[in-house]
Amino acid sequence: MRRSAYLVIAATMIVTSLGVAIGSALPNAAEMPKLVDACASCHGAKGEGNEARSAPALAGLDAAYLERQLAHFADGKRGTHTADKFGSQMAVIAKSLKDEDIAMIARHYAKLPSTASHVTINSDAAKGKAAYQSCIACHGENGRGNSEMSAPALIGQPDWYIAQSLLTYKAGGKGYHTDDAAGQQMQQAAQIVSTEKEARDIARYINSMSSN
Repeated sequence: MRRSAYLVIAATMIVTSLGVAIGSALPNAAEMPKLVDACASCHGAKGEGNEARSAPALAGLDAAYLERQLAHFADGKRGTHTADKFGSQMAVIAKSLKDEDIAMIARHYAKLPSTASHVTINSDAAKGKAAYQSCIACHGENGRGNSEMSAPALIGQPDWYIAQSLLTYKAGGKGYHTDDAAGQQMQQAAQIVSTEKEARDIARYINSMSSN
C-alpha cells in the first residue's frame, strides 16, 4: 500500500515537472494582444493594410509565408536594400521580436479572413490580365498563391502595394539575398514589368479578382 502511494506521488511529480517544462517552452499567449496592437498601428486592426504607412495586408496570408518573411526581416535578408525604402522600417521592428513572437503573429494573421481591397489605382485591368499570365505558374490563375512554390496569395492585397512591390523587386530592393530563393525568383519574374504603368495594370487586374 505504502509503495503504491510512493509510486503515485512520484508519477505526479514527473507529470508536474513535464508540465512546467512544456509550459515554459510555449509562447506567452498573454503577450499576443500587445503584439497585435503593435502590428495594427501600421497594418490595420483587421490586417487590411494601410497605404499611408506603406503597410501591406496580412490577413489571410499563409502562416508559413508570414513567418518566413518576418524571419527574413529579422535576419537582414529583407529590408536592408536601399531600393526598399519602406522595408527598413519593418526590419527594425522584426529584429525586436523573438522567434515565438514571430510564430504567434504569423498564426494570428493567417486565421483572419482576407478582405476585398477597394480600388486605388485607375489603370487598364485588361492589359493587366494579359501580363498576369506569366504570374499564374506561381500565384495561381485566381491569385490564391501556392505554398509549395512559397508564393503568397495576391487577392485581398491592396493594388497600390502590389504595384509598389513589383517595382521594388524589379529594382532589386527585394529578393537580393542569396538565402531568399523565393525572393530571388520573384525578382527575376519582375523583370518582365517594363514600366510603372504595366505594374499598375497588373495590380488593377489582381484587384478586380479580389472584388469578384
